[in-house]
Amino acid sequence: MVKLLVGLAGTGKTKNIINLVNETAKEDHGQVVCVERGNKLRFDIINAVRLIDSTDYDIQGFQVMRGFLSGLCAGNFDISHIFVDSLHKVAKTDDISELEKFVSWLQEFDKKHNVSFTLSVGIAEDKITEQLKELL
Repeated sequence: MVKLLVGLAGTGKTKNIINLVNETAKEDHGQVVCVERGNKLRFDIINAVRLIDSTDYDIQGFQVMRGFLSGLCAGNFDISHIFVDSLHKVAKTDDISELEKFVSWLQEFDKKHNVSFTLSVGIAEDKITEQLKELL
């Protein structure tokens, strides 16, 4: 499953991610991972979640993000859900067409490896494509 949370700054995406991460970690038997830019969530996310600061890894674009997520899952087969807060900031791009390709890749990755993804993306809901609207 791939789910998107979209909206401009101040619409509550991060608060929703925090709640979803914590709920998933309490209910899920697999490893839950949350990727963020910086370390602003460290006091809001329960300690059962593996919290990763993307600034430690110099992620530049969705191609590098694919490698990063693949590496996470290759190193830990117990990962059941990956959350990414502010995907456009983590990947350092807001290219909608590249986002579509990335999301398609995530859907295929989920089918092969049974890892769910929830992503918050800082764009206006009226700017996203039909393909992405299906994931809201």
